[in-house]
Amino acid sequence: MKIFKNNFCKFTKAEMQQNKNISNNMIEYIETFDPIGCHYISSLTKEEFKESFLAESSQGIEGQRINHGKNQMTNSDYIDWVRKQLTQLVAYYQKYGKSNRKIRYKYSQSSPNSGRIYPNDFGLQYVTTKMREYCYPKGMVEIDMQNAFVVLMYYIFLKNGANELDLGQLKYFLENRHECLDQWEITKYEFLAYLNRDYTPKEIGQDENKEDLKTLLILCRKWKQKILNANPKWKALAKPSSKNKYSSAFYHLMANEEEKCRRVIIDKILDGKKNKDKICIVPMHDGVFTNTEVSQATLDKINHVYE
Repeated sequence: MKIFKNNFCKFTKAEMQQNKNISNNMIEYIETFDPIGCHYISSLTKEEFKESFLAESSQGIEGQRINHGKNQMTNSDYIDWVRKQLTQLVAYYQKYGKSNRKIRYKYSQSSPNSGRIYPNDFGLQYVTTKMREYCYPKGMVEIDMQNAFVVLMYYIFLKNGANELDLGQLKYFLENRHECLDQWEITKYEFLAYLNRDYTPKEIGQDENKEDLKTLLILCRKWKQKILNANPKWKALAKPSSKNKYSSAFYHLMANEEEKCRRVIIDKILDGKKNKDKICIVPMHDGVFTNTEVSQATLDKINHVYE
């Protein structure tokens, strides 16, 4: 089972220890942008922007709601914000003749010391998929974590008392994900939404064609509760008032594991490079964008299997 599309990231034990605790300080990476593409997008009207870059996706309207600090932006506010920020990038390029800059990243306010990282102000992490071909420079490479949340969850279960026999249904799903989702007539985003609940939704419980899905969700809830009850520090991540107490705590734990994977890949990208100020790093929730070629051999060496 693989996380990184180009292949699963495997840490050595030394690297696992080194990355065990992620610093509380802000993290800085160099980000490179395409001033011509940024200028094009910033000059669009709201309607042109919406039509070109906020198309319907399996998750709804891209960019319709986006976390930025405490706030969630509406579609209209997001368009205004992005156009303003891209205009500033173009002005920066015109003033300094540079299309790269340092971006400071921080953890979310709900999990200030671990988990996913976000630009402190504006960064290319916030642009939609369609905007990347305009805002990102040519030659960018995506290292994508494939089905990361579920794969990492599987290995965390194994590391905390489960065996492969216990997790047979989960392993089957990981090896046959597309077929399972087609059979249940749900998207991967819907599956993750169901997975991050402490209860079985009515539409699942009452559908005879989704019995396997129902059983799988119950299995995952059982192991999440068992692991969190055995680890009070992890359980404390939960919001007491949440109706998804266990799943919310486990989500924070998983976000931290995903970030460890990203940090190992980024460290390998930057390792030994003399021109670090020219290496673009855009950490995403499910991977990393970079302007540096990453060989298959390198990815194979860091293929993380949670041994």
